[in-house]
Amino acid sequence: MKRKIKILIDIIMFFIFIYLMSYRAGRGLFLHGVLGCVLFTLFIIHHLLNIRWYFGLNKGKYNWTRKSFAIIDFILLTDMILMAISSVMMSGSVFSFSPFISTQFARDLHVSSTAWGFIFTALHLGLHTNSAFKKIIRIIK
Repeated sequence: MKRKIKILIDIIMFFIFIYLMSYRAGRGLFLHGVLGCVLFTLFIIHHLLNIRWYFGLNKGKYNWTRKSFAIIDFILLTDMILMAISSVMMSGSVFSFSPFISTQFARDLHVSSTAWGFIFTALHLGLHTNSAFKKIIRIIK
């Protein structure tokens, strides 16, 4: 059951992220902000469901593949946190209580972190594709 939930969360995160990356001003900033909050919440849940990965970091040998996984995952984690922080800094609709004033720096940080997030999400998915397909096939059978 946990495996199905993990896969469902991953799929939902993927589609929300794609939708958010296709944001246009005409669609409404409030929806963009709410979906961004949903994405970040799912991201936290994703990490909590995969907490064993963190406990296994100091076990075993690190070959090239394992190093790649770890580096990309930590960069993606840092990037998602930057996305969330920059969105709070510049949000006027979802986080209207925020003491931060929307600045060009916050916007630039948000735009660049989302672009890099897209790249590192693609790398993360690419590294996990083989195991993900195997899991999906096991669930279907």
